[in-house]
Amino acid sequence: MNGYGGKKRSWKTYFTLFLLLTMGGQMVALAQSPDQEKIRVPQSKGDLQKPTDGSTAVVGEEERGGSGIIGRSTRQQQSKPILPLPTAPQTPIYDRYVDQTNGVTYEALFNLAASRNRNLLAARQNLAIINGRLVQSGLRPNPTLDTEYVTDKIVGSGQGEYGISAAYIQPLELAGKRRKRLRVSQLELEQAEKELAFQEQQLAAEIRSQFAEALAATENLRITEQLIAFNEETLRFIQLRFTEGDAARLDVNLIRVEVGRLRAQLLQSENRVRTALSQLRTLAGLGSEENVRLQGALNPLKVMEGLTLEGLQLAAMQSRTDLQAARIGETAADARLRLAEAEAVPNINIFGRFTQDKSIFGLSSGGRLVDVDRKAAFGVSVPLPFFNRNQGAIAEAVATRAQTRYRREFLEQVIKRDVTVAFNRLQTAKEAIQLYETDIVPRSQENLQMIRTAYDLGDKDILDVIAEQRRLIETKQQYIDALKEYYLSTVELERALGTRISK
Repeated sequence: MNGYGGKKRSWKTYFTLFLLLTMGGQMVALAQSPDQEKIRVPQSKGDLQKPTDGSTAVVGEEERGGSGIIGRSTRQQQSKPILPLPTAPQTPIYDRYVDQTNGVTYEALFNLAASRNRNLLAARQNLAIINGRLVQSGLRPNPTLDTEYVTDKIVGSGQGEYGISAAYIQPLELAGKRRKRLRVSQLELEQAEKELAFQEQQLAAEIRSQFAEALAATENLRITEQLIAFNEETLRFIQLRFTEGDAARLDVNLIRVEVGRLRAQLLQSENRVRTALSQLRTLAGLGSEENVRLQGALNPLKVMEGLTLEGLQLAAMQSRTDLQAARIGETAADARLRLAEAEAVPNINIFGRFTQDKSIFGLSSGGRLVDVDRKAAFGVSVPLPFFNRNQGAIAEAVATRAQTRYRREFLEQVIKRDVTVAFNRLQTAKEAIQLYETDIVPRSQENLQMIRTAYDLGDKDILDVIAEQRRLIETKQQYIDALKEYYLSTVELERALGTRISK
């Protein structure tokens, strides 16, 4: 048995194999760039019979093995054409979704989201709400004007007696209630600003993550589309060989099945691209009818060097805006408690009152005596806090203060955990990319080249080529997933830190 598991071959076969394998500079990888040399594909029966190196091909009488359905021709080895190597075919479906010149970048999408994302716009209204609350907190109580008019014209004797009174009442807040209300509202405004900043950071991270998902989906679409074009090219080549009796019908059917399988995979890949772009439109506040074409590549982000877990955790404690908001919320809870205690002190009302009464008295001589009295009064009204001393509100404020402290402490634990998980995830993704770039992908491409060469020499079946091609596809897709994982882990670490560490 030889190294490929086939039957024993002559020394000429192995010598030919050695020459083909040593010509690695002329062999291209699966995702060959457009500027590389393309292999000419025979388009007719005559092309198969005309070598391009000036030699004379031996096209003798063919001796078919079996019925020609699964048998293989026994033509002389030197006349057997080599399988076409993959080039860089056009990708019209991929080009619908990616435009490296006029496409939209992540930065452009975030700028759109900053002005069009409805959830973010709704969050900004919290600032307007709290600003209104801040204005209301600084207003003083309104005074009260009481007036009264009393007459006997409607009921009574109807002699013209009347009474007029007017009172001005001004409430006065004690224990610094207004100042403490202002302090609570100011803290709430600061907390809302930090929460809005955190929401903007989360939106930016979500757009970056979804942008990476879309780039990965388009890259898988591109690979699948290129493989379909290459397999269709291979199918035409093998059909020509079949007409010459140099390939079995099974080889043709296997390639046809592989092309059909890849077309089904292409439909699924395109659907994933559409889904990712739809989510990007929603995040950016775009309509479903607006066309979005991406610009960019799924390259690993450049992360700052010398990062340590302890340093990152310390940085997160200082830069996370949601933690800053939680700390402000804890201070605001203390301010609410002081306000509740101040509201236990009742307000007083000062007032001034003016009255004028007209009285008429009848005399025995038949005349009348008219008496007009004018009075002014001043005073203070003080509620007596016998029953309601704001006990419930004070107890609520005490519990709220403890609640905010516990939430802040829990958030600190969550931040440390998130930084640890994201940092370890980033390190793992970095090591995985290095393995794929330095070992897995190059060896997988080399394996496919060797299998293809062995097929050309008759030591392997087309099924082996297809199987190795599928493994290369899986490897390429896994490599794309590794790139996406590195990109997402970087974004996740920045999300956990609350600041950028990449370019």
